[in-house]
Amino acid sequence: MVYTFVIKSTDKISGDNNNGTYSINFRILPDEVKYYNIHYTFYTAPSFYYDHIDSSDDIVNLCGNGYIECNLPFTKSAQTNGSPTKLLGNWVRQVDNNADVGGGSVTAICYLQSVNGTTNVPRTISRPYTEILNVSVYNSFSNNLMTDTETNGTLTDDMTSWILTLNLEPVFEDIL
Repeated sequence: MVYTFVIKSTDKISGDNNNGTYSINFRILPDEVKYYNIHYTFYTAPSFYYDHIDSSDDIVNLCGNGYIECNLPFTKSAQTNGSPTKLLGNWVRQVDNNADVGGGSVTAICYLQSVNGTTNVPRTISRPYTEILNVSVYNSFSNNLMTDTETNGTLTDDMTSWILTLNLEPVFEDIL
């Protein structure tokens, strides 16, 4: 059996899309299962996410890739060698050069995506006992929280909405 949790950035109880807090009912997980293999997908709503180079040819912002952190209990993970981490995985920008937004074509529209197994390695977590999940999305260029851009590359205050699907598959053997 796989337990699936769908988290929408629009359902946050506090924070922004790039750094929000969510109420998740992890109580449905069986108490007797200590570990779960976690598989996930992450997709943002389409937007610009453009790179920006100023008039002096200095790179101001790159939106090509980044990472997602959360407070799931990765500390017992065999994949992390027992080292604590908040890293869920990495995301990459996808570009659609044939986008049609609101009836008008644009040169390129982007979205951010992450799928473990393709852009990330499989992970194992301990059973979560908290019902509060913090999700933060970062930009690797600046190591700051991710923000969208205007059509000219100017940074906005937040990022577009997103959907994160967590699939937790019970591990029925002691992995440590």
